[in-house]
Amino acid sequence: MLMEKQQKIKGGHEMKLTDLSNSELSKRTNIDPSLISRWRRGIKAPDVFSDTLNRVAEVLARRI
Repeated sequence: MLMEKQQKIKGGHEMKLTDLSNSELSKRTNIDPSLISRWRRGIKAPDVFSDTLNRVAEVLARRI
């Protein structure tokens, strides 16, 4: 189940829908842009239950 959630996050589809760059999302969430880039490329995945992921979700939800 955790892997399924990580797979959904890895694609960065939500960021494409909102037309946000790594840099812009970084500024809005105070997360390093290189970490966001690694998420989008599938190299890393954020912890599903983390505050970090909640911040990203809030920004993306406001943009959709």
